[in-house]
Amino acid sequence: NAIRCRPPKDRIPTKKELRMCRHYLEDEIKKIQPNVVILFGNTALEQVLGKSGITKYHGHAFWSDEFKTTCIPLYHPSYIKRNGGTQSSVYKEVVKGINRAINASKTKEFSADKKRVTNYVVIKNINQFKSLIKRLKTVKHFTFDIETTSKRPYLGKILCCSFSWKETTGVCVPIANKDGYLWNDEEVGYIIKELSEILGSDKYKKIIQNCKFEIEWILSKWNTGIRGIIFDTMLAHYLLHSNMRKSHGLKDMAWSYTDMGG
Repeated sequence: NAIRCRPPKDRIPTKKELRMCRHYLEDEIKKIQPNVVILFGNTALEQVLGKSGITKYHGHAFWSDEFKTTCIPLYHPSYIKRNGGTQSSVYKEVVKGINRAINASKTKEFSADKKRVTNYVVIKNINQFKSLIKRLKTVKHFTFDIETTSKRPYLGKILCCSFSWKETTGVCVPIANKDGYLWNDEEVGYIIKELSEILGSDKYKKIIQNCKFEIEWILSKWNTGIRGIIFDTMLAHYLLHSNMRKSHGLKDMAWSYTDMGG
């Protein structure tokens, strides 16, 4: 444990409490000299590795120079209880992480996470954009996502559009930044026209995360509806894990289900 005593009302330990109990943790780990230390929850993660964000780091292996051991952060058991118990995907992910720790504990040698090779492209000229459009018209379906400066269309602008049609592959089309469009007037008109044609057609099938957000923005900014939506990953995740709290966002899902992060 990060501290020796449970705080009142089971609250998160304060920085002072963590600091006062730090030497107990150091002595214990150095005395046992384990091959692996499992860090349950964000507090343990911060105390041992100095990192924050258990959703981001859950299940990944890290080497601690301080303690000369492998550390594997996992969701805290209380998080499992709050999010569906032993029937939840959270529980299965924790069990998977524990099994990884058991296997890793057989040796002192550190085994780093193996990252897949990715192919991410940022469109920089009109010829690249034309190639993207051609590709989108030939694939069976593709994912589509936008980044904006605000949650509400009347308060912001679309910064970029991203597409993917297979794992580890992604293409980003920059549209604007805080100062304005990144293309000249003719290029902007052409890009919006081509994207609107694809997004507004039933012919080209789309997978979207929280499609109502994209629909609202594209309709407001480009006067185009989005048709041909065959799947919404946020709705699907909520249906599968309705007891989970604040974990249906794309960033959390990327950290949970891929090795590419969010």
